[in-house]
Amino acid sequence: MNSTSDPAANWIDFTDLYRKADAISQAYRSNNLVIFLGAGASKSYRSSLPTWEGLINQLKVELVIPPEHQAEINRLVTAGKYLVAAEAIQRYAHLNSQDRDDALHQTVRKILTRPTTAAPNPLLHLTLLDFGVPIFTTNFDTIVESLVIEHQIKSYPTSPFTYLDERDAAELQSPARGDSPYIFKLHGSIHKSQMLILTESSYFQFYFERAWPRSLQLLRHVLATKMVLFIGFSLSDPEIMLILREATRYASSYQHLALMRAAEIMPTEREMLRAQYKVDTILFDDFSDLPLYVMEMRTFYRQDEIPARIRPTIDQLKPVLKALRDEFALGEDCMIVVFGSYARYGSNVRPDADVDVLFLTEADVEALPIASETADAVIGRRVDITVLNYESFLDSLRAGDPFASSVLVTGYALEDPHGRYGILSRGFRGEYKSDDVIANIRDRYRSRWLRLCLNTEYDTLFQRRAFYQWMLTAMQYFIVTGGYVIDNVLSASLLGKPTFLFQRFSAMFGGIAAETLRLLYDLKLSTLEVDVEQLDIPTMIDQFSQQMQTVSREDLLPPLLPGETLLNSASTDDVYEVFYDLADVIDRIHQRQVIEESTGSDQGAPSQIPPEYEFEFIQIIAGAGFPVSDYDYLYFIRLYDVFDTYLPQTVEQEKWLVAEALNHWRTAPSVDFLANFAVSDNFYDLGEPPDEDDDDVPDEGDLLDDDFDEDFDEDDESPADEES
Repeated sequence: MNSTSDPAANWIDFTDLYRKADAISQAYRSNNLVIFLGAGASKSYRSSLPTWEGLINQLKVELVIPPEHQAEINRLVTAGKYLVAAEAIQRYAHLNSQDRDDALHQTVRKILTRPTTAAPNPLLHLTLLDFGVPIFTTNFDTIVESLVIEHQIKSYPTSPFTYLDERDAAELQSPARGDSPYIFKLHGSIHKSQMLILTESSYFQFYFERAWPRSLQLLRHVLATKMVLFIGFSLSDPEIMLILREATRYASSYQHLALMRAAEIMPTEREMLRAQYKVDTILFDDFSDLPLYVMEMRTFYRQDEIPARIRPTIDQLKPVLKALRDEFALGEDCMIVVFGSYARYGSNVRPDADVDVLFLTEADVEALPIASETADAVIGRRVDITVLNYESFLDSLRAGDPFASSVLVTGYALEDPHGRYGILSRGFRGEYKSDDVIANIRDRYRSRWLRLCLNTEYDTLFQRRAFYQWMLTAMQYFIVTGGYVIDNVLSASLLGKPTFLFQRFSAMFGGIAAETLRLLYDLKLSTLEVDVEQLDIPTMIDQFSQQMQTVSREDLLPPLLPGETLLNSASTDDVYEVFYDLADVIDRIHQRQVIEESTGSDQGAPSQIPPEYEFEFIQIIAGAGFPVSDYDYLYFIRLYDVFDTYLPQTVEQEKWLVAEALNHWRTAPSVDFLANFAVSDNFYDLGEPPDEDDDDVPDEGDLLDDDFDEDFDEDDESPADEES
């Protein structure tokens, strides 16, 4: 195990954000979500852009201020009286213009547009524009409208409204206007020939001196009737806070949200904002984290268009994917969907993260992975392509499957010939029953455990990924049986997110959360092929099994332990009969032709188990007539390997092997319990073959395939579907 790394440093705690997931989703679906940007959002775009205090300090540098007034301005800045400081600068600075307001405006424009060597990071703003909702801001810069033009985001107008657009402000309040998004720059823009609301005098004139302007009526209307998401806004502007308090005192339909730096707000302030202004705060540590929080909200709502931040690379990938669709004869009706982390975060995901693509086809196929070096080269990442039958995908959605739900929530259709995926993603409203969801997750947990048991090559990348997936599924089962309600697609899709799983699991079972995270983190590193110490997968499985045992209750997942009846006290004959039925299924699973059919690979051990064989295996176990733990799958599968090693020739030899393995299992059951299993020499001296006419005793040919050694090479690596 890698003990030097700190797994906690690689997790961002989105718990507070997830608590608001339903509210954000509801606000978006009902066209009641509005975004309000402050100076912190601009700093996320380019760190050199100033805050309020920074802007005043830069004005002091740019302009010539008489020495007798410099100390006064410095004291005002120190006291946080930035409006009065700006007023003093305008009044006392040497401005080469008869229009002092315009001269100050031009200096602010010079500061905000000054060239810099640092490359801008448009991720936050592009993600915000993906929301397609109204955007308010007190910022003077032109970041938002410039990105609208640059990325051709047609849903927004290219020119923003400002406080002087009175007629437009009145029309924007009209219910007859519709839901088209807009950008409203409350205090003006450096690219418009108008006074900026920057000084104490301009603030007073705008907010108090003349008749209540339409722009402030619009703001009050929005604050009273919408959910406003404040991003990078300090909530310290006294005039806006007065409007917010008045608007939310009686009329607020929604609790507002504010993403704020943890270092800039105290616990008392958080409580005050919630109690008096109906603003719930979600804290982040650094401005560089801010885009991640906003992009995480991408899972809380549906959207039809490809996000602007990933459109260029996805457009390059699209023709390659269409060629692959045709190469594999998936039909012209096949839908091509990009989904997952890359669809949400774009280039902000780690450099070695995959691009997830799903082909949904009417063809009668099971889950089938496709690898393409061409696709990988085009996008500069591994493109993980999975083929699914469309009806099977719908069945998974109806059952509340986290994977299918995540595809629906995060996915974008690159090819949707008849618009079916678009209709599905906008209109699907799953009505889930908790028993059905629990059964679905339980089946998937068993399936992934069976896959682990069938692959003994623990040092393969596939096996590490399979173990990681199995652990996540076990955590899903704990969570849904521990009270987490899945009642819509969003709540199901969140269970497909490792960060959300860990946070829920940690809240339920804090005592073992740290060890669980350690296992997950080490596995995650290994699946990324990071240079870590060799992982002892059998020991890790035992560790996680012991952790599950410590938190298991009757209503949760049973501890992963040997069965109490079949393998502990059942007779050798009873165990032998169950194994006899299972051996044929295991043999068929291992056959190379089955691997080729299920994965398109001829390179060895199974990564995808054909569903019919998986079902048959589990049904035999369930129908054994004795309680059989999932853990006991290992016994039968390892016993199959023992038979293949020693090749018993008689029924007596077969039963003797079963008895020896049973004794070994009962003494020290573990994931790798047959690693040191050895048979004494007298095995080869046991009895003669039974009478061939004895119908009650199976022939050895019924138990083992004579061609097994030719058809399966134990040295083969796991197949190409390591990501599935």
